[in-house]
Amino acid sequence: MQLILRGMETKSIINDEFLTVKQAAAYLKRTPGNIYNLIWAGKLRCYKPGGRRVLFKRAELQEWVEGSAVASNDEIAAQAASR
Repeated sequence: MQLILRGMETKSIINDEFLTVKQAAAYLKRTPGNIYNLIWAGKLRCYKPGGRRVLFKRAELQEWVEGSAVASNDEIAAQAASR
């Protein structure tokens, strides 16, 4: 019984914290093929427990999106003025 509960807790953690390629593609509004290309190019971090299934941490996907922000014209002008 304890083993069954442990397995249920693990599945719950994976469902809440980790996403599959298909779920990550939907989350980022991209295709699964594009997700694989990003992995291959080294632009997107993934986890492969057991060496086969590809998973992503939801928080890391969010950080990846937020890290790709482009500065606005006002921000660029402010940076140029401060130099």
